Amino acid sequence: MRKDNTTQRGAALVVSLALIAALAILSVAGMQEVAIETAMTRNLLHRTGTSAAATSGLALAISGGPFVVGMNESLTSTMGPAGEYSVTTNIRYVGSTLPPQGFSLGANSQALVAHHFEITAQALGPGRSQSSQLQGFYVLGTQDADL
Repeated sequence: MRKDNTTQRGAALVVSLALIAALAILSVAGMQEVAIETAMTRNLLHRTGTSAAATSGLALAISGGPFVVGMNESLTSTMGPAGEYSVTTNIRYVGSTLPPQGFSLGANSQALVAHHFEITAQALGPGRSQSSQLQGFYVLGTQDADL
């Protein structure tokens, strides 16, 4: 004897379509999350590269010397494997002061002064990334000498 189940016809089709729709929604949500994480990683990479370029600009300026009393100089360079980072470095003379107490350079130490310089490096990179770094330092020398 065969029983006719006319009320259950197509029930498996409806359930499988609902499961497929749920899986499609989950996969679209997963793809959006991957796209967001990819953009975040790219931004982090650009920010890190731009910060490294600004640090390199500071190092180049410090190693470039000589430093002259009263100087206010600007240097522009490109960095990175494809030149994707533009770095502008400004070297500025701030002033001079006496060396700290207890500083021993022998009998002629009264003729020396500590010259204060500041170097600012601004780097621009891909994806509108920017980094700015400031480094101050002192150089011992005579009042008006090239250092």
